[in-house]
Amino acid sequence: MIECPDCQTLFKGVKCHNCGYIPKSNTPVNQVEYRERMRKVAELTQQARDWLNHHRITTPEMSKPERMKACADYRKKVKTSMRLSEVEPKAWANSLKSDYLDGVQLHIVQIENASAALGEVWKDGHCLPRGAE
Repeated sequence: MIECPDCQTLFKGVKCHNCGYIPKSNTPVNQVEYRERMRKVAELTQQARDWLNHHRITTPEMSKPERMKACADYRKKVKTSMRLSEVEPKAWANSLKSDYLDGVQLHIVQIENASAALGEVWKDGHCLPRGAE
């Protein structure tokens, strides 16, 4: 809400409905709340910058070989953190199958792909082996 200096009424938007006054800025009436909000915005912005600087893979001061090594180390770290070998190959299809049997609404593509991966036909809430339909 903005207070009109001409007619002393509060209004929202770009101009006063009573006298037609157009403010030069949309600064809220309550300056204390405005300053507090701006302080919080600045604080959150600084926290985001600090986080990004802390989680940076390379820095501008690094030489090219150092940057290449840091990127390779990061790729290795990401690759080793993925535990693909621990996941069953068709776990996604079995998960969709249990959702289908529980009555969860799945997309047609999900039903087609998961049933094909498991070698089954899903129809009317039942799962049958392919060829037995």
